[in-house]
Amino acid sequence: MVRLSEAIVGDSTNVAFRLSGIAGRAGRAPVMVTDVVHDAVESQYVWGDPEEVAIKGRHGKQIVYPVLKRL
Repeated sequence: MVRLSEAIVGDSTNVAFRLSGIAGRAGRAPVMVTDVVHDAVESQYVWGDPEEVAIKGRHGKQIVYPVLKRL
């Protein structure tokens, strides 16, 4: 038997994991994205107001956007 293991690592993965921990809590939308993702797909979704949040493992605060619905 051969057992394969795969892992995804890096800053983007860490940020996505941290955002999944705050999304859907404290009245937030169930999907939150960084400003980089927002800028890449801005015209395809309806967005809530941006919010500055502290993300563990990063310096300062990160601007994140709640995704409200797809257009």
